[in-house]
Amino acid sequence: MKQAIQTVLDYLLELVRKFYVFIILFAIFYYVARYYANQKEVTYSGNLSFMVNTAKGGGGSGLAQLAGQFGFSGLRLGGDVSTERILELMRSKKMLYKALASTVEMNGKTDMLFNHYIRAFNLHEDWAEDSELKGFTFPSKSPSSFNYKENKAATIIRNEIMRDALNARVSEGGIITAICNSVSDEFCKHFLDELYKVLRTFYVSKTIEQQKRSYQEIEGRVDSLHRQLLAAESALASWWDSNKIAYGAGTLSGTKLMKRERLQNEAEVLKIMYEEALKFRETANMNLLNTTPVIQLVDYPTLPLNKQEPNRLMVYLIAIVMAFVVSVVLIWTNKLVMDALKK
Repeated sequence: MKQAIQTVLDYLLELVRKFYVFIILFAIFYYVARYYANQKEVTYSGNLSFMVNTAKGGGGSGLAQLAGQFGFSGLRLGGDVSTERILELMRSKKMLYKALASTVEMNGKTDMLFNHYIRAFNLHEDWAEDSELKGFTFPSKSPSSFNYKENKAATIIRNEIMRDALNARVSEGGIITAICNSVSDEFCKHFLDELYKVLRTFYVSKTIEQQKRSYQEIEGRVDSLHRQLLAAESALASWWDSNKIAYGAGTLSGTKLMKRERLQNEAEVLKIMYEEALKFRETANMNLLNTTPVIQLVDYPTLPLNKQEPNRLMVYLIAIVMAFVVSVVLIWTNKLVMDALKK
């Protein structure tokens, strides 16, 4: 027991005698940490939240996996299929390209968000050695018609946004929050606004696509029956105009009487078909309204966005801890080696 206590005291005494090692290591770690903190840029964070009112279904496990890819976990996601689809769409190439292809005013200049991003993040400097992208800017056209060079630049920008800027979370109540972190507060605001617009338009239109097509087909059938009914009624009215006197006198031939019966039956049948088509159209319209999802904006980003400066105190605390740990390991390892050599 005494030997163990003496050994511990010897090691503590060795630390005190060689405290200068800690001072040297702390100075090294301090300047490294200071350099790192100075290199960290001030960033801005913007949030845009919304909720989707649709029927719920399964798919919670898939959403949980997708949530992990977004950088958040431990959430009770509730198994909302519409929420899972929204998250998948949010990070899709189609939605991001459409949002970035939107034209907005930023820093007094109206241009595509693609080009605003290039200027805000000095991509022209990064692409200076690339013969294809040197001095490149996007033309004002749809992303679906991008050529090889434009797709190459768009892919680079999308990958950077997915890696560094875009994030998301889902609350227990199903509120989806899109988050943008960037050194450009204006870009964050406009990007979130445009992403929400294209996401809402695309999701609603695709969700009701089948119901809308059915309604349009029934609407076309209703219009066709209405025209046929008007034509049949007009033909019957013309017959009466031409044969009213003869009909009253009872001098009409059988052929003309049969024609009247045919015109009258045709008009009655078309009237019944038209009335039934109107009922089908109303049913289809109600179905379309009931299945149309409602995406409601809850909160939106406004300038100035929240400013996030580097946590210098934490960086320096880490430097102190690292210097202490490394110095203890070095000093005690040196003592172990020296004691072994003496023995």
